[in-house]
Amino acid sequence: MSKRRRRKKKDNLSGIVIYLFIMTLFYQKDKSLEIPLFILFGLAIYRSIPWIVRKVKESKYKAKLLNSGIKQIDHMSGVEFENTLAAHFKKKGYRVQMTPASNDYGADLILTSVSGEKICVQAKRYNGKVGNKAVQEIIASLAYYKADRGMVVTNSFYTANAINLANANKVELWDRKTLINTFKLGVNND
Repeated sequence: MSKRRRRKKKDNLSGIVIYLFIMTLFYQKDKSLEIPLFILFGLAIYRSIPWIVRKVKESKYKAKLLNSGIKQIDHMSGVEFENTLAAHFKKKGYRVQMTPASNDYGADLILTSVSGEKICVQAKRYNGKVGNKAVQEIIASLAYYKADRGMVVTNSFYTANAINLANANKVELWDRKTLINTFKLGVNND
């Protein structure tokens, strides 16, 4: 079934729910109202089941990400690493915007602090050392996203050139040790 047909089917169901709600408002004093109220209640529950299921799945996924130790992070895909960082930053009180998987203009996450500071984050889940390219990408993203500062976060470490470039451009680098200490990642979490 195409998206358009599914949307139309949902719209029809919404129409029925709205109709039943309006009907209950006009016929509140009528004793035969019990059946329409029962139908309205049933439809409301039926409509909320997919939302509840989605929220439960999201909650379990978020808990899994937050409970991941550094060993699990070392085996994640880049997208899973970004999602893990997003979950941890949200837990620390930041509003997190994920950028598109491609054409992200150098940033994977856009953080906004409670005070309104905007931070571009480049996430690098690497096996080797992270080089200049990641720092260059985050520097480029700052103007595009109108950010106050930039940061590169990795589960690994940085080359000397990447560290020098970051220092010259006031880009914050989080290496493996910083990541573990900041988010209190266990080494042996399962």
